[in-house]
Amino acid sequence: MICFSGIDRPVRIEPVEHTVVVSKQGAKRSCKLRQFLVTLAYAITDYKCQGKTYENQILLDLKRPVTGKSPAAFAYIQLSRER
Repeated sequence: MICFSGIDRPVRIEPVEHTVVVSKQGAKRSCKLRQFLVTLAYAITDYKCQGKTYENQILLDLKRPVTGKSPAAFAYIQLSRER
């Protein structure tokens, strides 16, 4: 179970298992791999991204913030940074 800020309850991330079989000179060996499928992400504020251009995909969270406010102009600033 992993806890994230802003989420009330822990999130369960299930491991994924793979078995890899390698044969070399007639002998077979197997290896069992266990991975947790997560995506590395980077967050940046609207203020900090002004004047920069990003070549890769941008994921924009348009939900209403828990505290404070987020004018529509902020979404324009974020979306205009993608090439």
